[in-house]
Amino acid sequence: MVALLGGAFLFIVGQAQAQVPLPTCASSESFYISRYNPPGISEINQLDLTTSPVGDSNKVPASSPGTIAMGMGADGFIYAMSADDSNHNNMNLWRYGDGSKVDLGAVTGIAQPGSNFNAADIDLGSATATYGGDLIVGFYRRDYDSNGNTFGQKLFRVNTQTRVATEIALDQKIPAEIAGDFVVAGGTVYGISFNRNYSGGAIPSPRSIPWTVNLSTGAVTLGAPQTFGNLGSVTVRGFPFPVSLPMGIPYGGAALLPDGKLAFYFNGTPAYIVGGATLAAMSARVQVFDPVTFLTAGAPISTHDVNGSGSADGASCRPPPEVKLACDPPVLVDAPRNESTCTFRLVRAGTDLPYAAPPGGVAIQFALADAFATSVASERYSTGCASPIAVAAGASSATCTVIAKANTTPGDGNGTVTLTLRPGTGYIVPAGTQPAVVTINNDDLPPATAIPTLDIWALATLAGLLGGVGLAARRRCP
Repeated sequence: MVALLGGAFLFIVGQAQAQVPLPTCASSESFYISRYNPPGISEINQLDLTTSPVGDSNKVPASSPGTIAMGMGADGFIYAMSADDSNHNNMNLWRYGDGSKVDLGAVTGIAQPGSNFNAADIDLGSATATYGGDLIVGFYRRDYDSNGNTFGQKLFRVNTQTRVATEIALDQKIPAEIAGDFVVAGGTVYGISFNRNYSGGAIPSPRSIPWTVNLSTGAVTLGAPQTFGNLGSVTVRGFPFPVSLPMGIPYGGAALLPDGKLAFYFNGTPAYIVGGATLAAMSARVQVFDPVTFLTAGAPISTHDVNGSGSADGASCRPPPEVKLACDPPVLVDAPRNESTCTFRLVRAGTDLPYAAPPGGVAIQFALADAFATSVASERYSTGCASPIAVAAGASSATCTVIAKANTTPGDGNGTVTLTLRPGTGYIVPAGTQPAVVTINNDDLPPATAIPTLDIWALATLAGLLGGVGLAARRRCP
């Protein structure tokens, strides 16, 4: 679960003249996790679930009192909510880059004193070419204000440029006393709540409740309670005799993996008492779910033991860019000033938005092939296209040209030049990507066939002969 963060805290702000986006994922099963262990300063690390044991890498300094509500922007930066005091009366928005962090300032529009946001993710559907996206934040643990009124179990949309929050109207409350992080993917929020009993009686079992929220409509959909989570046993007090029950433990972090699966991280905890029950110590772990079967799955796809923390939050890795290739114009003729520009573009995965290459650039691999049935290819075109082609750091595209060679040779036929993207490091070639084809057509006609001609005397002679033939024919007529 996500722990409350209290005490005196030290703010360390790493200002940078120009922040560098965070590294892309180490594998198709990687994500960022923010761990907070009081009274230390929290850290953000990238977890790679394909390694054994699961290792931490790409450490990023985080703020204190801990970053427990964060999401990865489309621009490659993590945006996070963090309290600016021990009572959580005010929340600031932070931005984390590769080795740097910047306090963007206070978030307005949330009038809930003492609230502690314990979940967040970026809605990539709100991102643009120059905007990382809105941060969806959640406060859905039951809590009380100074007058004893309950509040919580709410979602807010925070504009990461203006830092203004607006509440998302839900058609019902997320039915849980406390919940961990959630994932936003394709306009849907995926979360797992902890059905906690504050009354001190029996703790419901199973108690992990999967749920989704449609961000467009605010519709909340509940799955059946499950026992997945960090499983263990509790001894429920208040009965004539102790009763051990299996239970699901809430999650502290969650993120969308590059392969489209959902990863939920449980912090790990020492033994403690909750709602009148003694909970045994448990180690941290990550469990992976398929979003298609998320509400109905009785068990995760996989489970991974990881390093624990006092509290945590997750964020997706910055996905590597997709590459798109097109040559324009696609058809040339073998005449002067006929050339085609082939453009290799880096775009954000699943969109057509430009993606700035990281430091060091991106080298795109491709294959070039030509086919000219009735002529020599080198006599028909020239090109500056050579693999790999480099997209410079900070740029989002690179170009090369295919140039038709002018000639007047008739009958030398048509041909094609084909560029096919190949897999490489630091980018993705989307499934179903078609090669870019430049067609070079022959526009030279064969010389016209000579037609015999007669001079003026020959024409006169021919006319006389034809006239004589016609006269003779007339005399034979009756």
